[in-house]
Amino acid sequence: MLLKVKTKIANEVATLHFDGVLDISTVESIQTSVNKLIDIHEVNLDFDKVTFVDSTGIGTISKILRKLNSEGVTATIRNIPPGVFEVFEILGLPEIFGEKVFQIKNA
Repeated sequence: MLLKVKTKIANEVATLHFDGVLDISTVESIQTSVNKLIDIHEVNLDFDKVTFVDSTGIGTISKILRKLNSEGVTATIRNIPPGVFEVFEILGLPEIFGEKVFQIKNA
C-alpha cells in the first residue's frame, strides 16, 4: 500500500495532506513528516483522501497527538471520512484527545 504525504507550511502552521492508507507499511512516512516540522505552533492533519486506517495507523496518530500536545503544538485532524472517524470513535480517541481535535468530512 502507498501513502502520499504533502506538507504545506505558512505562518507557523503546518498542514499535512494524506492520500492513501495509514497502515503498518506506511506509518513511518507519517512519523518522518511530523518529525521534520520545526518552529510550528499548529499542525493540521488532512485525512480527506485517507481510505483506510489500521490499528498501527491509529497508534501512530495517537502517539503523534500526544507528542504535539506535550510540545504545546495545537493539532487537528480534518476532513476525516465517516468510516475512518467511526474507528476513532469506537476506540474513544475523541474523548482522550478532545472532540475539537477531530473534524469529520462533510458529505
